[in-house]
Amino acid sequence: MVGELDYEKGLKRNGCVLCWDNKLIPFEKSYIQDLLKDLYQFCKPHYGYAFQRDFKKGPGYYPWGIEAGNITDKEGEKIARWSNTGLAGPDDSDYQPHMIRDIYPLNFLSPQHLGAKIGLQTLQQWIQDNPTRGTLEELLPNFWCWSVDIENIDSVQNDLKPHNLLIAHMPY
Repeated sequence: MVGELDYEKGLKRNGCVLCWDNKLIPFEKSYIQDLLKDLYQFCKPHYGYAFQRDFKKGPGYYPWGIEAGNITDKEGEKIARWSNTGLAGPDDSDYQPHMIRDIYPLNFLSPQHLGAKIGLQTLQQWIQDNPTRGTLEELLPNFWCWSVDIENIDSVQNDLKPHNLLIAHMPY
């Protein structure tokens, strides 16, 4: 999970990145949600995501937009977009606060994200209109978990690309 940035003052809201070995702690939705609820009282994040990534591809570097290991050109482009857009200064970026990095199995969102427009609907309505788009669960007041089945991530990404909500899929 990553905090929002204020480029003149550093981190505007606290954030953290957690990595662990799946052989020690499995990637389980309920475990991650419980962990996030506990950490929320300290970090107060407004956005986050949970993902799995091979160790050789640098899971600890990935959230910061740094490529590591043997990755495809397509994956490198997505990481570069995040690095160039999501981490660029406010004057050099198309970033908007309602944007999210990409679609992950677990996406942690604020009301600002859920209110983003997808056509004539909000993102929240769009998600809730079709079960293949995942499920929303309010974990804490104003902090939601959007769960997307791995087999549906590509289709959700493709549906959202034209709406310029996903930083990793924005045109250069």
